[in-house]
Amino acid sequence: MIAAIVARIVEFARRNAVLVMVACLVLAAAAAVYAAGHLAVDTDIERMLPSNVAWRQNERALDEAFPQNNNLLVAVIDARTPDLAEQAAAELADKMRAEPQLFTHVRQPDGGPFFDRNGLLYLSPEELDKVAQQLIAAQPLIGSLAHDPSLRGLFDALATFVSGAGTDTEKVAQLDPTLTMIGNVVQRIIDGKRASLSWTEMMTGRKPNARDLRRFVMTRPVLDFSGLESGATARTGIRRLASELGFSSESGVRLRLTGSVALDDEQFATLREGALRSTVLSVVMVCAILFIALRSVKLVGAIIVTLAAGFMLTAGFAALAIGSLNLISIAFGVLFIGLAVDFSIQFSVRYRDQRHRLGTFPAALRGTALTIGPSLVLAAGATAIGFLSFVPTRYTGIQALGWIAGGGMLIAIALNFLLLPALLAIVRPRGEPEAIGFRRAAPLDRWLIERRQWVIGGAALLAAVSIALLPQIAFDFDPLNLKNPNSESVSTARDLMKDPMTTPYTAEILAPSLDDAKALAERVGELPEVAQVVTAASFIPEEQDKKLPIIEDLALLLGPSLNDPQPLPPPSDEAVLKAMRACGNAMEKIGKPGSPAAR
Repeated sequence: MIAAIVARIVEFARRNAVLVMVACLVLAAAAAVYAAGHLAVDTDIERMLPSNVAWRQNERALDEAFPQNNNLLVAVIDARTPDLAEQAAAELADKMRAEPQLFTHVRQPDGGPFFDRNGLLYLSPEELDKVAQQLIAAQPLIGSLAHDPSLRGLFDALATFVSGAGTDTEKVAQLDPTLTMIGNVVQRIIDGKRASLSWTEMMTGRKPNARDLRRFVMTRPVLDFSGLESGATARTGIRRLASELGFSSESGVRLRLTGSVALDDEQFATLREGALRSTVLSVVMVCAILFIALRSVKLVGAIIVTLAAGFMLTAGFAALAIGSLNLISIAFGVLFIGLAVDFSIQFSVRYRDQRHRLGTFPAALRGTALTIGPSLVLAAGATAIGFLSFVPTRYTGIQALGWIAGGGMLIAIALNFLLLPALLAIVRPRGEPEAIGFRRAAPLDRWLIERRQWVIGGAALLAAVSIALLPQIAFDFDPLNLKNPNSESVSTARDLMKDPMTTPYTAEILAPSLDDAKALAERVGELPEVAQVVTAASFIPEEQDKKLPIIEDLALLLGPSLNDPQPLPPPSDEAVLKAMRACGNAMEKIGKPGSPAAR
């Protein structure tokens, strides 16, 4: 029954070849025009996921409570010194806030006015007391620099300290770490290298660690989901601002972008490059296979036209039925080419065989429909059902692919029974005087038939081994492994994952109140799978009764020195050189050979 129906369809296409061809091509062109104007690309990954499952509802509630944490673009700044990193992050954040058309929300999670005012409270009492003693000891230097915040002020302060110390070697030795740092910076500059003086390190005497040299600027950018890279404009804007600020390896400041926006953008960029590459490769490989199998320019041309028409009709169907493509459904193009061309190859190869056997074109076309038609219908139907089985899922991205690819298979088989026979009737391929096949492969056929039991046994053994190895397959649940590992956003994210304080892999729970959050944190923190728990209470400094008196004493002692009412204006180069010479002369008088002062 199926064979007879297919035969009547193919015969109709042969008898009305021009009409069928024109109708199919006009319909395909109309579908292509409609798709070009209505088929959009939706890059919002959240729309690919179901909205009625519990975890998605929790995620939405969290986004509504903390909208500033949704769709983040993170600028990671690494610098040569902590001071340089802090300054670079602050300047970048200020410039980003000045462009609200690109950035709706900008913040520094590890800096800014809040930490400038309250940062000392986050030290332990012991650390705070140590820092306070160091700052009090450096009060003369701090006061001098506050009055003259320049290189002249620095060298004048050092000269004053050395002169006041006189021959007291212990007091002079207190300057050794400071003089060593200054000497190293000066030497690097003399050697033609970039160098920066870390005031933080000089004041605290502590070597900076990786966290000290890194700062973050987090922003919620304005996104455009009509393009493949929704955050491209914002990312370009950040790099432009960084260039204006002089961020470079020469200046000692390195900028990298990561976060959900950057990760998604680079994933779509990779997909765009890969889709173009894979489509071109698919077309080239398909053409090569067609020429090898069919050995006829007319047959190959008819198949390519059929394939192109099917692709355009499928795109039009996607525009009409779905309206947009997402990260998953955009792959329908490669799937369509790879699967639909197989129907045409099967039909055309069988046509060549029937042409050799039956001789005339009408008889060969009818014989093709009767012999291969049911098989192609079954194959196309099974493939379409396989894709359409995605439709019941709640994941919109996979559901859309199921509709588009399933519909594409039905379109492809219909064109192979209508357009392809019509094109063959018009171009009239030559006859087939020789039997179809590869003569050189005949010995292989005989070998397989003669040793069929061994072949079947070997196949069964391989199947058994494969089944035994199935438990060794592990499920990789890390979505980061689906992305290009060489892209900046992915490599930066993996770098941040090395530090438990900056890893992006965290579980977030929204609690009704701070007390509920504390109670939940205690229970969750006891789980062996949990490394640490952070709540809003974690950001409230502890032991403030011990820290505040220390800070008050520090403010009382350093306040007058820091708040100079009339600081000096910036000096000229001659004034700086004069101060350096005066400081050098003072050092020569008290410096021992090999000491930092003598250097």
